Amino acid sequence: AWREFADALEQGFTAQGYSVKRLDGPADFALLREGRTTLVAAKRWKAANQGVEPLRELAALRDAQGADQCIFVSLSQPTATAQRYAKDNRVQLICDADLARVII
Repeated sequence: AWREFADALEQGFTAQGYSVKRLDGPADFALLREGRTTLVAAKRWKAANQGVEPLRELAALRDAQGADQCIFVSLSQPTATAQRYAKDNRVQLICDADLARVII
């Protein structure tokens, strides 16, 4: 369930030295460390097919808020088009084994 997954992500990011703030909207978390802000979208983590639109929303929010980075979290790899979009628009993807390293 989302609530348990969100708690696990928050604990994982905290263990990495971030202050974590929960958000509503395209980003679910704001990670703060050393004066830098990273926005994280993770609510669609279980979706089997991740397309470009949630990445666009996250990147637009990052730019609008002046955040330094953004991360999109998913159990599955996004589509090839979404992966290209992420690379071209500075959206870090955390999927598969990378996700396991965050929450363990």
